[in-house]
Amino acid sequence: MCLLVVAAVVWFGTRTQWRILDPTHVEWMLSGDWAATYHGWLFHIRGPFTLPPGLTPNLLAPWGTSVFYTNSVFWLAEVGKLVGLAVSRDFQLYGLFLASSYAGLALTAWWLLRRLGAAPGLRLAGALLVMAEPMLPARFGHIALTAQWLVLLQLAIGVLLVTEPTRPHRLAWLSCGGAAFAVGVEGYLAAISIPLALANVVIAKWRAGVSWKQSAIALALLVVGTGLMLWLVGGILPDPVNRTAEGFGDFSADLGTFFNSHQLSRWVPGFPVSSRQGEGFSYLGLGMFVVVASALGVAATRVRETARVLWLLAPLLVMVLGEALYAASARITFSGQVVLELWGFFKLLDPLPSMFRTSGRFIWSLHYLLGLGSLAALVIASRRRALWALPVVIGAIVQLSEIAPRPRGWDVPPLPPPLGPQWTGLRGQYQHLRVVPIQVQWVCGYNEPLINRLSQVAAREGLTINSGLVGRVPAAVGPLCNAHFSGPLSRDTIYVIDPDPNYASDLHGAKCGPLEGVLICVAPDTPLAARLPYLVP
Repeated sequence: MCLLVVAAVVWFGTRTQWRILDPTHVEWMLSGDWAATYHGWLFHIRGPFTLPPGLTPNLLAPWGTSVFYTNSVFWLAEVGKLVGLAVSRDFQLYGLFLASSYAGLALTAWWLLRRLGAAPGLRLAGALLVMAEPMLPARFGHIALTAQWLVLLQLAIGVLLVTEPTRPHRLAWLSCGGAAFAVGVEGYLAAISIPLALANVVIAKWRAGVSWKQSAIALALLVVGTGLMLWLVGGILPDPVNRTAEGFGDFSADLGTFFNSHQLSRWVPGFPVSSRQGEGFSYLGLGMFVVVASALGVAATRVRETARVLWLLAPLLVMVLGEALYAASARITFSGQVVLELWGFFKLLDPLPSMFRTSGRFIWSLHYLLGLGSLAALVIASRRRALWALPVVIGAIVQLSEIAPRPRGWDVPPLPPPLGPQWTGLRGQYQHLRVVPIQVQWVCGYNEPLINRLSQVAAREGLTINSGLVGRVPAAVGPLCNAHFSGPLSRDTIYVIDPDPNYASDLHGAKCGPLEGVLICVAPDTPLAARLPYLVP
């Protein structure tokens, strides 16, 4: 297993850049959605200890946010907070997290195949096949979403419950615990995993005869565990949060998604879909096609046995197919062209479509069930006829060869230089950095390079900031998007002002001027005032 982890790390390094495994290399996280994750991390690990521990009060102050809404991975952020007590320089653990996602897929597949009695060589081939999953490179832009082994784990448990149900109550508990754990990783992964865990509890009771008491323990772990985790990660904030967003029906999975490589394959060309449907990317890969086709051959020779397994898997199949329907969304497409619309049906599910607008991600459970179920079928069939192991080996070789190293997306765009000497030494002199008017991505006007530079300063100097990029924002933010300054000038606040003179003129009596090219205003008798060249009338 240690060698398998090493193989996963090596594979990851060839898909990306080796240097992102270095915790001191942070520049790659200073743009796009990576910046949202990193700034959530930075403000959290440099911020105060809170209860619940997932809160990040210094970002989007005075309301604050949490690691849940910045996709900063609660478990990783808490480790970072402890490490940060001893490390003063900026660091990140997200390169290691990305590598762990590959290892998680490999180890989960290895565990399943070992439980199914596969020989070591077959186990290795199956684990490498699953590890070379094409969906992970497509998800690098959203780091937390690469932990797809959490979905794979649920499906592996379901397969074991209907094939090798040793200690089924423990499998049910593991399933529910895994779903609760997923809340601390990413909201969509949790939303996909929770229904699958519920199905596994039903299968454990129905198929394996788990007692009512043990089933109740599993359900309590699922309900109480996920509820407790939502509180711990900061999913439930003191101030109201707008948890809805536009776009449901756009971020969907195309009906051809299992066959669309989106140009990630060396050999299989992609086909066009709508611009936002990349969120529903679910290409199986040529190696997995070999395995799925071979498993269909097994099914054709064992129709009665296959039908029995599918019947026992019915609760899980219902959940997986339901998630696949949700992934297709109310606007069902093939090759980007609309073939059917179901807005009336999805209206019945409100507010879920606007809360989980990126519906295409829910195709992952069907994607992994097709692959993992086919792999399990071949392993079980190989017990009787060793020839059925051959497609697994061939599939692994093909899958490992198909995805080219260094997929597009790893070239970090040129970044503006960080704000330097004049923005240091602010700790203890000021407490807040306030952008006027507020800038929040997707809600208000947003100057990404400026807010990224200011966020670096605020986190380093222990200041709060009222702007940034988070997944869901406090409900009070929207009406303030173009609001002018109001209220008395505060001595403990640095005001970053829109260049429009109408905004600067609101700060009567302030000392205003450019500081390293950024227009700021401060109270006239505070430390920064001496560095500014002129007064605004």
